[in-house]
Order: sequence, then structure tokens, then C-alpha cells
Amino acid sequence: RAWAWAPGTSRRRALEPEVTERVRVWAQNKTLRNLLGTLPNIWAEAADDGGTEAPLFPRDLYAVTVHDEAVVKRAYLAALRMVHPDKVAAAEQQRPAQEEGDEEEELSRMRRSVLARQVFERLQGGYQLFKAQPPGLR
Repeated sequence: RAWAWAPGTSRRRALEPEVTERVRVWAQNKTLRNLLGTLPNIWAEAADDGGTEAPLFPRDLYAVTVHDEAVVKRAYLAALRMVHPDKVAAAEQQRPAQEEGDEEEELSRMRRSVLARQVFERLQGGYQLFKAQPPGLR
């Protein structure tokens, strides 16, 4: 947890339970296909929370009901690229600076960062479960 020493750590920790609950509800009882298919829903919340705009998700993300393992893997990798915590952090740094001391904006940025990390981890866990299933059941 390299971010644990970052400025604003106590505020970030205060956001963790809220974001964790949102991600838990979103991911509850979902297979990898379901996670990928509903990813735009939870990620749009990050955009609504002050982010620039919801990213356009690849078409493959919506085709995950297909039982083609290659399509699912392609959608999974595309989703990981979109929500990768490092990519989200880099995008946050490129956004125009807000007024100094804008605490609401800083909390929104932290929330998006925590959301990215947790969604990323859920997708990775979903993929591990997907790979553990016999090929006929994937």
C-alpha cells in the first residue's frame, strides 16, 4: 500500500468504507461476465463524482455474454486498462488544477482513486475465478 504515506491519508481512509460498500454491492454475486457488463454503471458514478466524463468502454465489454473465452479475456484486459489505479492517478494529475484548498474536489479525486483500486482488485479476483472454472463452464 504505497499510497498509505501520501498526503491526505486520513481522509482517504475515511472514504474507504463508503467506497468499499459501493463496490461490494456492485460486485455481489457477480461472475466476471456480470462484472464486466455492469462496469460502466459503477464507473459512471466516478465521473458523476466530479470526474471529467465517463470513459467510452470498448464494445467487447458489452459482448461478454458470449461464451467465447477470448472475447471475455479481451474485455477483461480492456476493462483493466480503463480502471487501472496508476492510469486513473495519471489522469487526475493531468486535469486542470482547481482552486487551492478546494477540499470537495480533493475528496472527489481521492474517492475516484480508491474506487479505481477496489474495482481493479474485484476484476482481478473475478478473472481468477473465471480461469479456475472448467473450460465448458466459463
